[in-house]
Amino acid sequence: HVYFNTYRTSVKARVLVRDPRVGLLVVHGDRALAVTGDAHMVEQTEAAPMFPSMVRTDGFVSAEQAARTVQRLQEGKRCLFRVVARSVRWER
Repeated sequence: HVYFNTYRTSVKARVLVRDPRVGLLVVHGDRALAVTGDAHMVEQTEAAPMFPSMVRTDGFVSAEQAARTVQRLQEGKRCLFRVVARSVRWER
């Protein structure tokens, strides 16, 4: 599975609730991993224990931005989606 979070009231969240089909592309060097699947909003009670690990802490964002994102997840302002893959393939 692939997880991502977004604001609960965002257009992205509303569209995914109506039509969960997604396509993801993860690029690494000259290759890319193409994933198609369905994104489903994870219930708050199931998602809450995962919140601290859902935010990058490797310097990509500041520590205060990471803490703010976790806080907004806990407050329910942001929501967590789980992508269940239907197909996965490497592309060049």
